[in-house]
Amino acid sequence: MAPLELCLWGFRQLINIATLDRITREIFPVCWSLSLSKDYECYRYCLNHFKELVTRSGRLKWALKYATADFVSGLMKALSDFFPKVRLIRSLFYFKQALWRAAGYMGLKSKIFIVGEDNNEEIIWEITSNLIDELSRFSWQERKSMKDYKKGISLLKTKYQKYPNHIKLIDFYEPYC
Repeated sequence: MAPLELCLWGFRQLINIATLDRITREIFPVCWSLSLSKDYECYRYCLNHFKELVTRSGRLKWALKYATADFVSGLMKALSDFFPKVRLIRSLFYFKQALWRAAGYMGLKSKIFIVGEDNNEEIIWEITSNLIDELSRFSWQERKSMKDYKKGISLLKTKYQKYPNHIKLIDFYEPYC
């Protein structure tokens, strides 16, 4: 059966809360909900009910260190409101997809060769691919402070300084992490 056949008609989002077993390192679903909406109020409603279910027995605490979410702003805001100290980790697939889309708008997906300052030929697409891989790794690294984040961005900008259009992609990325 195809995955799309499993989803009931009209639902737009699956919200899943899972836990990591510290011994086996396996992830187990705790509760889930199918939603008709992808807005902040819906996510707040679901998280509130999840919290009630989890804490009802009094044996479990409602705490979260990390959360992985796609780029749905309502979900990210609701998670931040419910768990002020949570580290939000965006979905790597959607993150890279968004960067490639932005790169396309900036003309950075071209197979055209450019000649660098050192007279070496480079393909714009390869430079973009390398930069997106680096931005992806950077986004998943745990940073201790905003100072660490700014230092990392500065190092990337220095590395790609000879490619002004690629600096624009770093500038596009910067507010999202």
